[in-house]
Amino acid sequence: PGADDSELAKAREFVEVRTCAVWRNGVFAADGSAVKLMTKPSLYGETFYDRKCNYSLNCQLVVMPHNLQIVDYGLGHPGSVHDAYTFQATRLAREHEEILPVEHWVWADSAYPLEPWCLSPFKRLRGGRLSRPQSIYNRYLSKVCHLFQSLQELRLQIRSKHDLYVAIYWVECCLILHNMIVHFEGGNGDEGLTMGWALHEGLEFKRQHENVVVSEVEGSPGQRRRTALMRDLLTVRSR
Repeated sequence: PGADDSELAKAREFVEVRTCAVWRNGVFAADGSAVKLMTKPSLYGETFYDRKCNYSLNCQLVVMPHNLQIVDYGLGHPGSVHDAYTFQATRLAREHEEILPVEHWVWADSAYPLEPWCLSPFKRLRGGRLSRPQSIYNRYLSKVCHLFQSLQELRLQIRSKHDLYVAIYWVECCLILHNMIVHFEGGNGDEGLTMGWALHEGLEFKRQHENVVVSEVEGSPGQRRRTALMRDLLTVRSR
């Protein structure tokens, strides 16, 4: 990911202020963004039909929570493919041991697999309830793991592989422009402008969408890491 030491320091400070010092090394956040297509593609059209009854491209984004700078992405899968699978196309997911600094991790929502380096909320079982500590953990996680929705619809028709590549390049250009704006506003001390706009768009998107959760392996390293962070948070907040 293209994040220098100064940006990592800002991300750590952002997370610590909103949660606690123990959580400060969660400097990245992963999210899936469905890029709606104007019409049904002629090329394998049904595979682009997502669970919200739209034709779309699945776009995976890994951002820094303090300014929403995109540090990694996965793009090219049709909308019917689950976030947990398409996330594996990102460089960070494939090479997290080499990329992530020691004892750092990625925040994600319940659509992503729980790993020691990728931490998601506690899931409420059907008919069940979360414990108070679990609810507190989820509430604080939501302070740093933002839903990022920027592209509402792509007005391109996909009739061939060439058209699909053009659509992918189009989205890539939008991601580059987004990062340019983040960079320029950061230099002018206006990081809050991008942050406020993107979070507003994300909240509007979230009101209309629910995550498809993935199952967890009981007693996995990811669960143990999440439980440890929950206990650390409660310890700090009880002082």
